[in-house]
Amino acid sequence: MQFSHNGSFLRLCTFLCFVAVISGQCFFEPLVIENINELPTGCQDRKGDIHPFGSNWVTENCYSCDCTKGGAGCCNTIPNIVVMPEDCQQIVDKKTCTSKVVLKSDPSVECPGGISAVLK
Repeated sequence: MQFSHNGSFLRLCTFLCFVAVISGQCFFEPLVIENINELPTGCQDRKGDIHPFGSNWVTENCYSCDCTKGGAGCCNTIPNIVVMPEDCQQIVDKKTCTSKVVLKSDPSVECPGGISAVLK
């Protein structure tokens, strides 16, 4: 395989790495058909609730889900911080499905410096 010197190979590698990271953030629950005479009208979540086809919802663990006639696809909305300064910590608010990185010594102050995060 040949690529021009304009960075095509690097862009391809970056894209493939991105796809590999994204795949770990999501899961798919296939539609379960127990009786062919009684087809489901939606997707059943892990708590047992039924969501109509075409609907979407956010779980208590901050996964954003969509219901299709094939099943429910869900992806995490909170990034998993993988690299951050030692004096910092991630705080997650599951009510709003948001997170922030703050100083351990003063959680009211956002962490200065670089962090690396992935959705997981």
